Amino acid sequence: MKYLQSSITGLSLYGLLFVLVSGGVQCGKSLPVQELTEARLQIDAAEQDQAPEYAPASFQKAREALLAAHQNLSEENYDQARVNATQATGLALTAREESAPKMVAAREEAARTEIAAADAAYAEVLAAQDFAAAQSLFQEGSDLKTEAEQGKTQADDGAVARRMDVLAAYSTAGRKFADSATAAEQAKNVALAQKGDMLDSLDGIRSNLEKAENWGAGADEVNDLATARATLARAESEINAGQLKQGNTTMQEAETLSKNLLAKVAANYAQKKLAEATAAVAKAETGFGEINTEKNRKETETRDILDTIDAQLTAAREARDSAKSFYEKNDAEQSISESEDAIRLSQIVYEQYNLLASAQTRDSSEIGEGGDDTTVAEVDETPEGWREYTVKRKTPADCLWCIAKRTEIYGNGRLWHRIYQANKTSIKNPNVIFPGQRLWIPPAVGDVTGVKDEEEIKVDSDESTEDATIMEKVEEAVESMDDTMSPDSETEDQPAESVE
Repeated sequence: MKYLQSSITGLSLYGLLFVLVSGGVQCGKSLPVQELTEARLQIDAAEQDQAPEYAPASFQKAREALLAAHQNLSEENYDQARVNATQATGLALTAREESAPKMVAAREEAARTEIAAADAAYAEVLAAQDFAAAQSLFQEGSDLKTEAEQGKTQADDGAVARRMDVLAAYSTAGRKFADSATAAEQAKNVALAQKGDMLDSLDGIRSNLEKAENWGAGADEVNDLATARATLARAESEINAGQLKQGNTTMQEAETLSKNLLAKVAANYAQKKLAEATAAVAKAETGFGEINTEKNRKETETRDILDTIDAQLTAAREARDSAKSFYEKNDAEQSISESEDAIRLSQIVYEQYNLLASAQTRDSSEIGEGGDDTTVAEVDETPEGWREYTVKRKTPADCLWCIAKRTEIYGNGRLWHRIYQANKTSIKNPNVIFPGQRLWIPPAVGDVTGVKDEEEIKVDSDESTEDATIMEKVEEAVESMDDTMSPDSETEDQPAESVE
């Protein structure tokens, strides 16, 4: 039985007893089964309490005593084996009493560190369930540790039962702290996975600062603007570093600074834009009045053009009045938006009535040459899957992005390009559409050329196309309007709001 001397882990206690009995142990002799079992259990418990790390000397002595018990047992020296087993139990208890408090303290610190890391990652909000579990387990561990420390003073009389209760409390406390650390790490990882969302949230603050600058943040606001930008940069740095809780606090600070700055400059800018809108509408009204004559309304084509211009002028007036109303209610941002709509629509009206006035210098016999003004909306047959949409005046302003985003259209604003492609002959600039304008809406997938272009729909294909109609000239004017009126459609992912 030389293998018994190599390691007590190489053969279980019950395996050893089986070998001894089957080898001829006399039934009359008393085997120290209970003593050996208790020694084995306490040594296993000491190992779980990390005695090899925190009480190596005592733990090694306990192992050696148990090995001696096995050796004596194999030599049928049962009385000495019993003595050795009892010694092993006592030494294992001593090793546990030395290691358990140290083990618990180390696991407590590890759990505390993980909870702090999770807290810094804003897990309290972003991973609330896991974070709460980590805190609860930590508290349970703390309570058991206190219980063990209090019981330790009562176990000084050496009573094995009391010593065992104290050690059981320590062991359970250690497991609670270990579980707490695991839950905290999970909470931290869940929170950090949302770092990208927090970084995206900074875009709104950047937009506010850009607005403030565009709205005339001058010398008086230079320091405010610099402070807000520095705070925004600090928030971004903290979030990138995984300090999401602090980053969130700094982000809120930057948001407050940006909003305060925006409010500071918005009132003056709103007043300025309202004055510009009022002047623009007045100019458009004056010009329209000059061409909205009884003579022009006798001609079918010019009457239709005048009706279109009148509708756009009405929309411009409504936007101006709305801007004034919002300004009086101290809603500067909405007032600015309405004023910009009024200015844009007024400029379109101005361009159109100027073109109509200049076109009338031609001989009246030329009006209408080059084909009729049949529009896409007048095609008799609608291709399968296509539908019509009439541009509305509403708040917020209708635009191709907004139309595409409507649930009954595509439910996705990014598909606005399909509407633009399908209506290129009636939409010269994707940022400029008008109330009452009728558009073709193609299906969400497939070809967008199912409807013929206006240019292909002719009353007589043999007619001369050298001279454009007045309506075509008006449309060309819209296409060539000043770039400052709206963003460049080639560089914008989303067309600007066009009507209100």
